[in-house]
Amino acid sequence: MSLIALNMVRAVRVSEALIEVDLVMNCPGCPAGEVTLAMARQKIEALCVGAVRLNLLPQYWTPPWE
Repeated sequence: MSLIALNMVRAVRVSEALIEVDLVMNCPGCPAGEVTLAMARQKIEALCVGAVRLNLLPQYWTPPWE
């Protein structure tokens, strides 16, 4: 499932110079956190010519089906 489908993307802000995305991970120190951030950055950078900023929020993910 995608980060959006899992409700892990909390906000997206777009300007001419920057795309900024707020994300949450599923647990503190998530072992897949760095890989997830790197993959998200790679996908966003492929879509734009401006800067990309990913913000990892201190909140934790809860499944959308709960």
